[in-house]
Amino acid sequence: MWLFIITTIICNARISSSEEIRYMSYGDFIEETRKGNIVSVEIEQFSKIEGIIKEGDSTIPFQTYHQDPNNDILLLDLLKTKGVAISIKGEEKERYNYLSFYSMYTLLLPIAMLILLILINKRVKNIEKKAKSYIKSQ
Repeated sequence: MWLFIITTIICNARISSSEEIRYMSYGDFIEETRKGNIVSVEIEQFSKIEGIIKEGDSTIPFQTYHQDPNNDILLLDLLKTKGVAISIKGEEKERYNYLSFYSMYTLLLPIAMLILLILINKRVKNIEKKAKSYIKSQ
């Protein structure tokens, strides 16, 4: 039980301590690309574009969405001409996600609690039977 609680706290801390992500519209993303501020992008199979953007002397992660970025040849050409590092992410290259790890525990928590309650109930009934038989024998 303690192991579960500690694991849940650690996973929650990792989620909350992650870097702030700048969410931008697709139009802003194109404008920043034209200005040369986009350092790298990772295009997911279904509309999500994540990457790194330069802001002054620092870089921060950003995220935007597009209907079908994999088939947008103009976008890929623009990224290539501006020297942006491009990575295409498909289903087979899913990275480990702490959020899904955390969600798994939150889904299993009710099931674990139910099993624990059943075990406690059986134990209480067993103790009750022993107490009744001891009282009868007296």
